[in-house]
Amino acid sequence: MAFFPDSVRKAFIVTLTVLVAATALPLLLFIVEERSHALDTAVKAAENALVLQASHMNRWFEQDIMERVRNAADLASVRSRDLEAMAADFQALVGRGKVLTNLAYVDVRGRPVAGATEGAAPDRTIDLSDRAYFQAALRGEEAISPVLLSRVDGDPIVVFSVPLFREGTFDGLLFGAVRLAQLIDMIKDQRFGQSGRFRLFDGSGRPLRRSEEYPPSSPPLFDATEARRPGALTVEVGNGEGGRALLFLQPLARSGLFIGAELDFAEINAGTRRVTHAAGLGLLLLGGVGTGLFFLLSRRISRSLKTLAETLAATAEGLYTPLPEEALAPLPEEFRHIGEAVNELKRRVNASIAEIRERGIRDGLTGLHNRLFFEEALHRLGRGDQDPVTAVMCDVNGLKLVNDGLGHLWGDRLLQKAADVLRDVAGPEDIVARIGGDEFVLLLPRSDDARERALAERLGERLRRNGNGDGGDDDIPLFMAWGMARDDAARRSLEEVVKDADERMYARKETRRADTQRAILDVFFRKIRSRERRRIDHMERCRTLMGAFLLSRPDIDAPFRERMTRLASLHDIGMVGVDGAVVAKKGPLDADEWRAIRSHPEIGYRIASAIPHLADLAEAILHHHQRWDGQGYPFRKTTPPAGESVPLESRIMSLVDAYEAMTGCTYAPPRSHDEAIAEIRRCAGSQFDPLWAERFALFLETGQPI
Repeated sequence: MAFFPDSVRKAFIVTLTVLVAATALPLLLFIVEERSHALDTAVKAAENALVLQASHMNRWFEQDIMERVRNAADLASVRSRDLEAMAADFQALVGRGKVLTNLAYVDVRGRPVAGATEGAAPDRTIDLSDRAYFQAALRGEEAISPVLLSRVDGDPIVVFSVPLFREGTFDGLLFGAVRLAQLIDMIKDQRFGQSGRFRLFDGSGRPLRRSEEYPPSSPPLFDATEARRPGALTVEVGNGEGGRALLFLQPLARSGLFIGAELDFAEINAGTRRVTHAAGLGLLLLGGVGTGLFFLLSRRISRSLKTLAETLAATAEGLYTPLPEEALAPLPEEFRHIGEAVNELKRRVNASIAEIRERGIRDGLTGLHNRLFFEEALHRLGRGDQDPVTAVMCDVNGLKLVNDGLGHLWGDRLLQKAADVLRDVAGPEDIVARIGGDEFVLLLPRSDDARERALAERLGERLRRNGNGDGGDDDIPLFMAWGMARDDAARRSLEEVVKDADERMYARKETRRADTQRAILDVFFRKIRSRERRRIDHMERCRTLMGAFLLSRPDIDAPFRERMTRLASLHDIGMVGVDGAVVAKKGPLDADEWRAIRSHPEIGYRIASAIPHLADLAEAILHHHQRWDGQGYPFRKTTPPAGESVPLESRIMSLVDAYEAMTGCTYAPPRSHDEAIAEIRRCAGSQFDPLWAERFALFLETGQPI
């Protein structure tokens, strides 16, 4: 520079200064903008990761853990309150699932009386009535507790509870416990970006760690009230390694817990730090090299940021298609890692959406498509490109009668059998769906007369084979009404075609309702006969004795006598709903088994109520074990009917039933004719109506004993 004139040197200095300024200013502006972009990108990535992780945990809480507890509440041992069986079932569920650490039944006083870890004789001093989830159960609500200390082993747990009711009355609750350590383990290995991680916090904002005692002694990291407001709360915290990090928070549904996504500032600033170094080098090199490097880096990073910003924006709009590898490969390493993390989250979301979608269009009991899928299929076929379309509406006859007589487990088997039949007769292109409790539908695209005839023949043949109920004690006949209609969707809406098929189905259903009820009633009698032959003989003898007794009474008219003989012939029909093992048991019955036996009047009442030509006998069946003094069954927990408030038919039936049981007993030495008469007179005014007891005793003394 010494060889240049002052004017040139000054010009060079001015030029260099302008060049440096011109180079530095865009670089400084770029650094500021890049830092803002990096922060915005990281914030969006963290917030999206938090939303996805919180959604995953909420779904796990509601659809996995709570569903397990609901399923456990529907176990037969829980419904019957069999504590020993309950404890064994709970232990099997806990051991098999490896999700719940405990399952327990808590009685109405808040005492755990059966559990997977404590068995059927737990510590009766434990009182859970002060727990919030117990109070929620009293209100009939399911609940997910905040973190609690187990009163059994002192471990921190989260409780998922379901209230239990019996005959409309609160009867305790069932809860499943998940250890806090398991919840922490669930998220500890989840990552986004390089340093992004998830953390759990209790309801006051204190961090929960696997290695610490609960409750934690560390101070809250955020205001829990603020964190519960809509939108994620963001706070700045230490990362435990001397640095700082951003913490994004969101409450987990119903549990009182918070989940946080933590991202180190070091990762946020990593990209801009390299840019700053490059800018410094550009300033040192000056001129064209610095300017060229600036534009090169600017273009590359801007494209990277644009790529990530676009994919994050698409994610925010509900588009979860991952970035292709060729789009990720050119990105800087830091941005590529963020892109890969976002891609992984998108893949998980897509898998969850596919699973939820499949569950959303399938009926859980039969595996057939559900109403939602059926309505979508109607819309799809309604475009007219697969005309003509045939709709076949099907309805399972007698389902309520089976549910009332044998229980919903048998009703479910009947629905599954119907689903198997329809699945077998349908073609590969046909759509089969369960659209209601006992309603099914088949849609046949591109149908014609030949396809309809073939389907009708297959369906008729399968229904004939499944309608005899001769498959043994575990079989139930399938009776199904169906109607068929066909038209072009381009000419007429498929909803109208389905309506036509539905009307034809109901017309056929009404013509066969009585036949179906009689056939199912015959099955009930066959099942009773296969398990307890004497019960059928007992009802037949009661029928004969009832007819003879009422025929001897001139004050009894023929219609009443006919109704009473029908009552005698099926008063014990409710025994079909009692467990066969209890009916066949040799030796004395325990309390639960007696309760099962004493439920048969209620079962018989439901059966008779469901059959029009037996409905006039329902009340008499319900009360035929009710005593004159108000004792007896099934009325045990309410104010029982007594005296003349017990139906006359039931009072007469109890006399005939008692005499036949005493003289025809097979499980104990039978009484003689005279001994039975003496017993009837002895119980007059307590067990029996005194007036009708004396009338019946006189008939037995003067008439021909049966």
